[in-house]
Amino acid sequence: MNTLTQKIIKSIADLTLADIKENVHIKIVGFNDLDSSIKKHLHAYGLTNGRIVRVISNRPEMIIQIEETELALEHSVARKILVHQVY
Repeated sequence: MNTLTQKIIKSIADLTLADIKENVHIKIVGFNDLDSSIKKHLHAYGLTNGRIVRVISNRPEMIIQIEETELALEHSVARKILVHQVY
């Protein structure tokens, strides 16, 4: 694997929900050092690995849409949710 490919893979793996702009669809791919109680709470709202969500707003608060539900998240939590952008 060449250096450019390694950098691309690393940048994709490092993409968090907090990095995503408005009106973008993303796929949840993991949670990085998220407290288990917060993770359990997010799972109750349907925020699980593989779920496709839409970012409604990222300022002043992160607001995402999970199917018909809108959920506001603190940026400290959004920075721990790993995502891939869906094209």
